[in-house]
Amino acid sequence: MSSTAEMNWTPTKQAILGTNADLALYGEVSVWFHKLDLFQKDENLRMFLQQPGAEDLQIHKRLILRLIADGEHLLSLIRQADGLPENREKIKESDLAAAVEDLRDTYRGWHEPLAPERRNQVLAGVFGNVA
Repeated sequence: MSSTAEMNWTPTKQAILGTNADLALYGEVSVWFHKLDLFQKDENLRMFLQQPGAEDLQIHKRLILRLIADGEHLLSLIRQADGLPENREKIKESDLAAAVEDLRDTYRGWHEPLAPERRNQVLAGVFGNVA
């Protein structure tokens, strides 16, 4: 039996959360992964298989920042909802968190290059002093 308060809040809750909040959240996460897949295909074509131009870099930066922001927002919603419901794609919160972290790493690799001194330190640490 629903309380009066629950009934009074129902229209607002449905407007904000939808009629099935868990299903809607899963749908948004699934769509985000589809966007990620599209992005990675174009990223491969435009950033790895060719030398990216200034405009490619600018577009890449804008899109990757948007994917990161959207992913972080979805992670926040998942935490508020006490987790992502079981789903046929077997997507878990940890999958989304890992994908967002991977995007952050990719962003740093393309848009926050190492200073030459740090780059030399890393290379020397990995390969030794090869002269």
